[in-house]
Amino acid sequence: MFLSIILIVLFCKIALNIIITIDVNNEDISIKLNIKYIMGLINIKKQIYPKKSEKQKTKKKGENKSKRKIRLLKTDLAIIYKLTENLRVYEFYSNIEIGSTCMKFTSFICLVINIIYGNLANIITAKKIYLGFKPDFTNSYIITHIKIHMKPTIKDLIYLGIVMYKIYIKNYKKGDNNESDRVNSKSYGNNS
Repeated sequence: MFLSIILIVLFCKIALNIIITIDVNNEDISIKLNIKYIMGLINIKKQIYPKKSEKQKTKKKGENKSKRKIRLLKTDLAIIYKLTENLRVYEFYSNIEIGSTCMKFTSFICLVINIIYGNLANIITAKKIYLGFKPDFTNSYIITHIKIHMKPTIKDLIYLGIVMYKIYIKNYKKGDNNESDRVNSKSYGNNS
């Protein structure tokens, strides 16, 4: 009994290694997820985008498939930001090579990426961080490699899941009086 309690506590305290890899080569985009647990004993590799077996679903006439948008309020975003601080980003690697024959466009993109990199360097507290950018003014292409390595514990992921579920329930609760329900979009005829 005592040994099982110790194993459960150790199971919750050991960190997962979650590695998200994003590769862009002009129009080819690839997003991969790799999860390692207990020193690689459990190793899950999944390609998130593009899905390998993507089937085209035909939509029948008259079938209306509505998807509700997730509405996040300012307090919800603050809660999510505080929770993601606990996920412990171990390594953040980003290397972007972009080129365009239009010098003004390439300079503008260079400025935007440097602003984003400056903000990321202040927000992310990673042990290893590499933010590389290489502009090219002679060719038109984009090559990107981004790797995010996080080390959350099972306890952190469970807590994050509970909070995200509560935010989801709060936003879809009927009769909720929040900022997202203040606009009445019903049409009352021709207003001209």
